[in-house]
Amino acid sequence: MTRAMIGILLAVFVATGFAPVQEAVAGPPFMLATAGTGGTYYVIGGAMAEVMRKYDGTKVTPLTTNGSIENLRLCAAKRVAIAFSTPDLAYYAYNGLEMYKGKKLDNLRYVSGGHLGAMQLVVPKNSPIKKIADLKGKKVAVGAQGSAVFTLSLDVLGVEGLTLRDISPAYLSMTEMTEALQDGTVDAAIYSAGVPTSSIANIFARKEMRIIPYTEKQVKAYLAKSGPEKRALLEPYIVPAKTYTGQTEAVPCMAFRAALIAHKDVADATVYAFLKTIEAHIDDITRIHPSGKEYSLSFLAKGASIPLHPGAAKFYAEKGVKIEVIK
Repeated sequence: MTRAMIGILLAVFVATGFAPVQEAVAGPPFMLATAGTGGTYYVIGGAMAEVMRKYDGTKVTPLTTNGSIENLRLCAAKRVAIAFSTPDLAYYAYNGLEMYKGKKLDNLRYVSGGHLGAMQLVVPKNSPIKKIADLKGKKVAVGAQGSAVFTLSLDVLGVEGLTLRDISPAYLSMTEMTEALQDGTVDAAIYSAGVPTSSIANIFARKEMRIIPYTEKQVKAYLAKSGPEKRALLEPYIVPAKTYTGQTEAVPCMAFRAALIAHKDVADATVYAFLKTIEAHIDDITRIHPSGKEYSLSFLAKGASIPLHPGAAKFYAEKGVKIEVIK
């Protein structure tokens, strides 16, 4: 879909609320905010749209965006019905904290947890950077401003006590990160996405690269001094050996949990049908991206950081699952 087409659809959507086009479908059409084309949200969102069309008869339009921070604002403004984000950002938005300070978005509701994405610090193979602390003074791609990749990069830096002040940050999309690594205009890039990450696969296929390891012990120590929203978001992770070209050993790092968020006014039936259809057809999503398997019930039910949408509550109640919202 071209940007022009997306723009037209968005304009119609804004003008008419949550049902921009009237069609003979099972539910009203709606938009799903994803992220940039180099990330997993974009791929998974497209797969979800196809599943909804095929099995529920509902037209879902995946919207390319700058990522999670923007997605929550779009959702709060009713410009999209459902949006990808992360539990910590949803927590901050709902409570008016951090980047949402003074602009509380308490009309947001939790739909589900989602796939795990690895927070992978990538450098050229011959780089002197061996650990996170070695990034001090280096030019590091940390994701586009407004994206979850950016906020997650802060967590990666924090594992070894660094902040943005310790590096020269480059605010790039994941596609731009890959180009910058290829050209040597950055020393390192922090990618956060489902494994395998297409942008990382692209750079590993073109150039000899490494993923910097950081251990389970380091991750647990970082979480022990973090707030509840981070414990809902992050956990130790291992990128399996041979995930990328030339990567012969497994790499320990950290994972984040994706989340799906809706505006409170989205019809209960829309959210219920979305969850029911996605959970019943994760094999279709997995054929598009391996992270699709993580939309099983056990993953959907995790990471609730804001009140549950009533349509989601109905879905989980029917499944006999009790959802605990973090405090």
